[in-house]
Amino acid sequence: MHKHSFTLVEILLSMAIIGVVAVLTIPSITEAYQKKVLTTQLQRAYAAISQAVQMVIADEGETDDFRTTDAITELTFLGKYLPVKGGNGFAEIYNTYYDEDMEYDLKGEAMGRNDNSDYFKCGVTEFGAGICINRDGIGILDINGKKGPNMIGRDAYRISFTAQGQLRSYGYGKPLEHIRDSGWNLDKPD
Repeated sequence: MHKHSFTLVEILLSMAIIGVVAVLTIPSITEAYQKKVLTTQLQRAYAAISQAVQMVIADEGETDDFRTTDAITELTFLGKYLPVKGGNGFAEIYNTYYDEDMEYDLKGEAMGRNDNSDYFKCGVTEFGAGICINRDGIGILDINGKKGPNMIGRDAYRISFTAQGQLRSYGYGKPLEHIRDSGWNLDKPD
């Protein structure tokens, strides 16, 4: 009986096919995994902030404008209602978004100055999200802290509170409302 064995050409051709299939599939699998991780982090941050808002309302009572509550104007929202660790001031935690107190948009154009660190309070939540809020209830939420990609609309969002205390997007970037209403789909809107 004659045993059939594979030739070197057949083995190399099989390896080449496996390599091509791997090159074509691994990036999409990796991207899907990263998107799932970011989605989970965004849901966790959104839920924690929403729960903190409800605690403020329970403590301070109903108000015509949530942005005028002591939790916002006295900068106690972070720490007292939403546990955070870390320092105070945008540049300290978010040097990705701020450079020597000059804020830049994604195109690199200067947007404005942040000369008053008493106007902001920043921290990192127990689950790793970075957040900064100012006395007007406007800030930045970075759902995975200093980890990349650190892009507005991808893992970082400009946020503000509505008069009713709901978290919403502020300025440019993919709106949080669109993401939440689309079932936490982080794909670009149509």
